[in-house]
Amino acid sequence: VIASILAAALVILLVLFVSPVLKKDNNGHNIPTIAPVYKIALPKPGPVNNILHTQGTQIVDRRGQPIRLTGCNWYGFETKANIPQGLWQRSYTGVLDQVKSLGFNTIRIAYSNQMLRSDAVTSGIDFVSNPNLKGLTPLQCLDKIIEYCGSINLRVILDRHSSKADNYDNENYWYIPGDAYYTEQRFIDD
Repeated sequence: VIASILAAALVILLVLFVSPVLKKDNNGHNIPTIAPVYKIALPKPGPVNNILHTQGTQIVDRRGQPIRLTGCNWYGFETKANIPQGLWQRSYTGVLDQVKSLGFNTIRIAYSNQMLRSDAVTSGIDFVSNPNLKGLTPLQCLDKIIEYCGSINLRVILDRHSSKADNYDNENYWYIPGDAYYTEQRFIDD
């Protein structure tokens, strides 16, 4: 039995690490040989493996398995606070742990392009509860939140809500016609 398992493992390794190559003999006939394959594409570890895509009418994971999204919303990055609501009294890890414990596997995070500006600042954060957000830009805070979501296997749907903070009711396009800053090109650059 062990010999069979070892033989099967050797065949799998040969299939993975070598590929068939045809060489010609002096008469032009094909000679089957094998040559090593030097680059093997393996999935990278981490959140990138949690990316979903569609297959027909289904949302599937990287293995092609159907996924059921059960999600909730956490607003705030699209407001002038430039941070999810509630962080004035709770930690973001505590909020996300609660979301996960309630059975959700996805969280929708709305944001505005204004929070991406280099001069954007956050407001309304209790730094005793969220010490690792102190001194960070809104985008860096979003990175921390998404990183933590990945660590607890909570998927994130980013929802670009508006160009300017608190302006979603007044914007009909992905840019603001006539605005000197929030142009189509700014949207593309962001």
